[in-house]
Amino acid sequence: MSRSVRSTECTTSTCNIHSQYNASSSASFQDLSRMLTIQFGTGSLTGRLGHENINMGGVILEDQPFGQILSTVGEVFSLPFDGICGLSYRMTDSVEACFLDGIKKSERLNEKAFTFYFGKNESSLILGAPDKSIRGDDVEWYEVSNKYYWEAKLKDVKIGGTSLLNNTFQDSFSAVFDTGTSVMTMPTAQATMAMTLLRDMGLSCQMIRDGKAPEICYEFEGESKKSICVHNWYENAEGVDESSLSSCAPALMTLDLARENVLILGQPYVTKQ
Repeated sequence: MSRSVRSTECTTSTCNIHSQYNASSSASFQDLSRMLTIQFGTGSLTGRLGHENINMGGVILEDQPFGQILSTVGEVFSLPFDGICGLSYRMTDSVEACFLDGIKKSERLNEKAFTFYFGKNESSLILGAPDKSIRGDDVEWYEVSNKYYWEAKLKDVKIGGTSLLNNTFQDSFSAVFDTGTSVMTMPTAQATMAMTLLRDMGLSCQMIRDGKAPEICYEFEGESKKSICVHNWYENAEGVDESSLSSCAPALMTLDLARENVLILGQPYVTKQ
């Protein structure tokens, strides 16, 4: 996926409240004469592809494919962001707009890497090697099983020590790391089992507020037996009436894909470990 920014050709009220890109003012812009359509979970956009030299916080990526957003659908585009930076792998050979290629080709980056940092007061996307105050020397690496998403093979998923996958030996499951997804996702069967387990464990608003609600752990395949546990993967229960249990629940959504059993580790994993 490419970097996409709002074009001055988009004249809707949603576009007008954001910074916009004017292709006619750039000497380095090249029009690819190809349209772009992207569907998200919370909206969609259409636009036109082009090439441009893109400055990301002082790092210039030359001749980078990008999308000029011409129209949007969904309230999410009213939020305070001016564009979208997609960091998936090149999904098909016919897709030209892959931002990762720009990072790989850049002669200005000694380390071909990107890092997301989420702090209490600020967040950032860092290209190249981050400062050691953000990323220390103790880095855990997970093998990418499918260069489509940032995806790794799962051995099991457990809530409070109880498996969600122990009855599905013939199926293969993967975890996808995605900062652009605001919740955790599971296939319907596993999500239903998770909600049943939490109900049987007596999940309550008070348990969530006290930090005593069950954690969810993702166990990965491989000799290293790596696992990631997320403690606070619940919706904010502050000020919620205890009788309204539907508001005291995990930040979890069902997602069924035709060919894969995928569980997405979204923002609760990134920001609430």
